[in-house]
Amino acid sequence: MLLRLKDRTYEIEGIIFDKDGTLLDSESFWPVLLETRMEKLREQGVEEHVISNCCRTLGLHPDRTIDYSGPFALASRGEEMLVTSTVLYQNGYRWDKARKMVEKAYDNAEDELDIDKITKLFPGVKDLLKELK
Repeated sequence: MLLRLKDRTYEIEGIIFDKDGTLLDSESFWPVLLETRMEKLREQGVEEHVISNCCRTLGLHPDRTIDYSGPFALASRGEEMLVTSTVLYQNGYRWDKARKMVEKAYDNAEDELDIDKITKLFPGVKDLLKELK
């Protein structure tokens, strides 16, 4: 495929996209994902003040917006689970139990979520990807 930019032409063999904020509307997806994970912790008996601490520490604001410089936006899933486990530990949970609870909550949340329903592509992305293929 040839790509022309101004007066230069480039031979393109592949294109790499960062999905969050480039292809997908992260602002609609991320709060749902985080809130579902927290709901799964509630179901395991985690108290509301601890859930609030987790949300604040991960970077979910009370208005459901995400702090794009915080762990939820920038950390890997594993790093995020460590942050969440640390908050539980700081609130009186044994470390080993906190890690197991967080892993269960994250896995159950992701099993439950219908990704197709909560994920929104930016306008034109689907056509662009078909054309690039």
